Amino acid sequence: MYEKIFSENHKINVNSPFIIGSVSKSFTALAILKLNISLNKTLDQFRLGKYIDKKDAKKITVSDLLSHTSGMEKMGPHIIYEKGTYHYSNYEYGLLGKIIEQACGKSYQDCMKELIFDPLEMTNTKAKYREDIIESYDNFLGFRAKYTGLKSEIGDGFMIPAGYISSTIEDMGKYLRLYLNKDKGFGYSIGKMIEPISNLEYNKDYGFGIEIRKQKNTVI
Repeated sequence: MYEKIFSENHKINVNSPFIIGSVSKSFTALAILKLNISLNKTLDQFRLGKYIDKKDAKKITVSDLLSHTSGMEKMGPHIIYEKGTYHYSNYEYGLLGKIIEQACGKSYQDCMKELIFDPLEMTNTKAKYREDIIESYDNFLGFRAKYTGLKSEIGDGFMIPAGYISSTIEDMGKYLRLYLNKDKGFGYSIGKMIEPISNLEYNKDYGFGIEIRKQKNTVI
């Protein structure tokens, strides 16, 4: 992998940690598949009473959460869209994090370390709040704004599976090679993640935790 730093901050190097945002969802989806959790299992079969209404839990499957087709609002548990249609929801991936914890019997951080970070030798990647995170910028509001209050944003960790994993350039290079090579025992899971489930616009689809674009009959 070619690595180069473009920064005004000379302290930054290939091992400097940054929040990777919604790329975190691909890690969460990969963990669900590695754990062989049934995709057709409904949420009432998990201990999620604190996070979702029982009536809704009987209708929604693990696959619905992975593909953003549960009908759930973006940042909360309420069903506000027609089930089966694509509507992006961070909350769905928070629920998936809780399902991972139940299947592993450990915290989300420890599960991800065991299932993904350690096998890929991603030694500087964390799924928890960390003090050494680099102060960086986001463009979610249409202009550059510094990340502030990260500790309060992460809170009890429910939304880490949706967007708050932190990693480095070097570690993300290792993760990218996994998708290019489909190796190290992850092959089936990677193939499943890039199967189109939800049709988006402009020749795009969504699989499990990943947006899929087709260019000249090639998935990118």
